[in-house]
Amino acid sequence: MLTIVICGSGFTGAETIGELIDYKKVLAKRHRIAETEIKFILVEAAPVIIKMLDRTNAGHAEKYFKRNGIEIHTASSITKVNPDSVEIKDHDPIATQTLIWTAGVKTNHIADEFGIEAGRGGRLITNQYLQAKGVEDQSIYVAGDNANATEEGAERAVPQTAQEAENEAVITAHNMAEDINGTTNYQAFTDKNKGFTVSFGAHYGIAQVFNDRRIRGWVATVMKHFTNYMYFWKIRSGYAMWKYAMDEFFRVQNGRTVFGDDTARNANVLWTLPLRLFFGLALFLDGRSNLSGTAGWLSAMSPTLGTIELILGVLIFIGLATWCASFLVILGFLIFVHTCRPFGFYSRHLPS
Repeated sequence: MLTIVICGSGFTGAETIGELIDYKKVLAKRHRIAETEIKFILVEAAPVIIKMLDRTNAGHAEKYFKRNGIEIHTASSITKVNPDSVEIKDHDPIATQTLIWTAGVKTNHIADEFGIEAGRGGRLITNQYLQAKGVEDQSIYVAGDNANATEEGAERAVPQTAQEAENEAVITAHNMAEDINGTTNYQAFTDKNKGFTVSFGAHYGIAQVFNDRRIRGWVATVMKHFTNYMYFWKIRSGYAMWKYAMDEFFRVQNGRTVFGDDTARNANVLWTLPLRLFFGLALFLDGRSNLSGTAGWLSAMSPTLGTIELILGVLIFIGLATWCASFLVILGFLIFVHTCRPFGFYSRHLPS
């Protein structure tokens, strides 16, 4: 029951694996088991994973998966699914009760009724103007996931993504208008793919953009959020932008945001971040002054206590052991006030 098999390593399968990597820690903590007891297995029929990326980027993704304990089986076709196992061609079956299927995408069955020539996965064959092959004179156009849209001279159709569907929609709209106007100034389909951004969980991603420039890690994940905001801007939806910010950066459990726990709260605690940075920096500067033998701008202490103050300031500033560091600061302040005469803490700032 702790073995989960994911079939298919396209974008959907790969992003599912990324989400499961993040979820493994939560799952183990919730059920009080070791993370090593949970096994995720990625099964791919092709000899490589994530064929939509170039081999360099796909290699980085594979390393990320393996580094997080994902077992990868390439050149492995699933032949049968049983209630308690998955059978793989030329391999031993995998015992599991959970199979996530992200492969074998096929077009809607309604497309079969049109009588138009179909290609792989049932995608309808089109010419360079996205007219259905064989019935070009009937002004029938195909766009989106049902279209086997192929740029003239290209070896394979474009992937079934929203980016490609929008591009195909523009082409078909123009060409349909030509038919309505009785003109034939058709626009040929060209692949205007601007690249990919794929997120593997909340903290790691891979981008292949700007003429196949490779970007990976935290920056790629930020770029994915940015492209989503570009879409919301395109449709002029301020509400969608607000909802996206709430759902992706603030109302998030388990710190699953690109900014970690600093924004992942259900209540607004963002004001504590600049306050923490200011207080940590103040302690650091004051401790450094006391360490050098000159009175700090907050207090006048010995070099030894100045060293401790400096260390506590660094911890609070970078957010490491913040609770303990803050507690020690409060404790030290109370001891310092208790052992000094009234207002002695401020005596050097007051007139004699």
